[in-house]
Amino acid sequence: MAHTGADDRGAYQEPTGAGTLRQFTVLMERGDFQLAELLHRFEQRGVSVLGLSVFESPECILVRLLLTQPDVGREVLERAGLAIIESHLLGVELIDSRQNLLTLCRALLQANIKVIHACPIFWPTASRQAVALMVDDLVAAASTLRARGFRLLTEEDLAL
Repeated sequence: MAHTGADDRGAYQEPTGAGTLRQFTVLMERGDFQLAELLHRFEQRGVSVLGLSVFESPECILVRLLLTQPDVGREVLERAGLAIIESHLLGVELIDSRQNLLTLCRALLQANIKVIHACPIFWPTASRQAVALMVDDLVAAASTLRARGFRLLTEEDLAL
């Protein structure tokens, strides 16, 4: 059975040794001001947004966030009274031209690992390239990528 990071109740648990990053998916009402207010609250608490995906539907907005300080970020989200889901992603640094997105995806596909979601990681003060990946098997993906020489990122790597 694939290890997604979820326990029997569906709550996410970090797989041992996988070195995952926490992502928050937030359900919001439609309207530009709610997202702007949330980003302002992060800024006030010294939390930087390193990854952001916004999916808008006629009913609501889903926002996926990768933050520099996930514990503080969770607190901001909870105090705002927003519905949130916490999930675990693999952060992968793309070091040189041999370790690009195509090579990374090819390695995962050859190992029969499905990529569910991908988001670029933005460091405000560096020119490093990285991607955050939601996959169907975190442990197998981490093992596969390490074996291919990819550097997996931890939350400590992203802290500013």
